[in-house]
Amino acid sequence: MKDITLRNMSHIIAASEKRAEEKIFNQLKGLAGRGILSPVPGNYGKKGALLFPQQEIYRARTLLAALDNGFAADALTQFDAQMRRESREIYPDGKHVERSLDHAISALEAGTKNWIFQVGQLRIDGELEFSGHWAVDGRHGSAPDWLGQPPEGYEYSYAGSFEAVTSIMFTNVCLPIFNEIKRRDKEKKDS
Repeated sequence: MKDITLRNMSHIIAASEKRAEEKIFNQLKGLAGRGILSPVPGNYGKKGALLFPQQEIYRARTLLAALDNGFAADALTQFDAQMRRESREIYPDGKHVERSLDHAISALEAGTKNWIFQVGQLRIDGELEFSGHWAVDGRHGSAPDWLGQPPEGYEYSYAGSFEAVTSIMFTNVCLPIFNEIKRRDKEKKDS
């Protein structure tokens, strides 16, 4: 896997979504400046540019989707922590499915499954808190489907009250980026 700069990231995202690159670049600089995006330690590109693992582009794009959907910049650290947390669903037959950002990225390459990151925003003692989980092909695993009715005989009990549920359609948002990277790699290989 190669490392890329923020400028490379913004160029790939802009090309895959046919939108202005400069706004994306400025948002990415803000995420990096707050320490939310993780550069490769001690490794720099041309003119001293920070280098990031190529897979960081998917994390960055998901964070941009959160910004675009009204998450405050200061809430992104908590959103990111929820998104990166790993959960496991165990089936009655003993098999299990793990869910995390890394698994969602791997699913892009495999070309299977529809991954969604769902964040419930709830107010506890006056403070806005987040609870996030991954849903795969509509399955929420051990996490509740906050938009659905609780199963019969079961009530959701929360320490606070939900104000909103935001769904980031990870596969829809990141698959065009994955395809753009593949297209560029093929183009480079063919030339």
